[in-house]
Amino acid sequence: MKKLLLTLSAALFLFAACEHPGSSNLPETKPTITAKNLPEKVLFAEINSDADFKAFLDQKGVSSTNELGEFVNKRIQKDYPGVKITAFDPMAGCSAFIAPSKEGGFYAGRNFDFQAEMVPNVMIIRNKPKNGDYASVSTFNLGFVNFNFPNGMSDSDKNKIIARTGVFVPLDGVNEKGLVVAVLNQENTGSPNLTNETTEKPDLTITSCVRLLLNKAATVEEAKKLIKNYDLHSDIYTAHHLFVADATGKAAAFEWDNLNSNASKKGLRITDTNCVTNHPLYKYTDGVSEETLKSGYGNSVERYNTLKTNLASGKKLTFAEAKELLHKVHQGTHSRWSIVYHLTPDYSEETYWWEVSVTENWKSNGYKFSVK
Repeated sequence: MKKLLLTLSAALFLFAACEHPGSSNLPETKPTITAKNLPEKVLFAEINSDADFKAFLDQKGVSSTNELGEFVNKRIQKDYPGVKITAFDPMAGCSAFIAPSKEGGFYAGRNFDFQAEMVPNVMIIRNKPKNGDYASVSTFNLGFVNFNFPNGMSDSDKNKIIARTGVFVPLDGVNEKGLVVAVLNQENTGSPNLTNETTEKPDLTITSCVRLLLNKAATVEEAKKLIKNYDLHSDIYTAHHLFVADATGKAAAFEWDNLNSNASKKGLRITDTNCVTNHPLYKYTDGVSEETLKSGYGNSVERYNTLKTNLASGKKLTFAEAKELLHKVHQGTHSRWSIVYHLTPDYSEETYWWEVSVTENWKSNGYKFSVK
């Protein structure tokens, strides 16, 4: 991936460094992230609180990106008057999978595919709530939010504001129990399949739902139960679905079918699967033919079939093979980052790692981040 847009400030720096990793089952050749050797476009922050997420849930959540922006603005403006945060309208195409690992446990992989001009920086946020919620590491794309800072604000304060915003808008992440959650665009054919549930349940946008699952779910089964307690809403004017995987190897697509004329099928649809791209997997359950799916979601179906074929044998993958599988389904210059999560039943320190690669450097070992 060539150089993206300029950083928010040439001097923007990391206000917390990753801890040095302890022993793990992963090869020792992988580089360790510190504040000194991060790539230019990758920022890191640590939040040692729940970042007001309990207060967010206590007010019954939000039903739109605008409401989420208002909540975050009010919280931040108490400490930083004059700051203004607004959202852009994102569209993205991505891929995700889970497979057994030769190093033990499982590898879950994820490509985030998006146009370069909308990804000026990515921030990795390690969140350690003090209220019993799970610790996690998640990714925030700064291109989805416009930050207006007052003149003279320090770079340290800018980073803190970015982190306090991004913790509510994770695009993917892993928690200390080995639960992985990733947002993928769900392509529309015909009428937009927007998620907009309207019962008496509390409300969440899709990305704030990712935060909910990372904080409170340890397994896919727990995530399935938890998500049914909320009304979900598309973040902006497009449909999304979630890929959720855990350290036991279970995985599922969480999708919302809002156009089905059959009332019994309308709403949340959960499909157990070991991979997801950008078309709704409930279409297969409903008997839609492969030819019809290809006519409407060609590139997505091709990438999905590539993943399914490569995962069909149940073969245990090395890290290099997991990364190569992501490379097989990446979308050229639209692939902004790739991650391989290592999930094992050993929940001691430094078990879960992020491997962030960029399109121009697929042969690199990537960069490690630990949850704890």
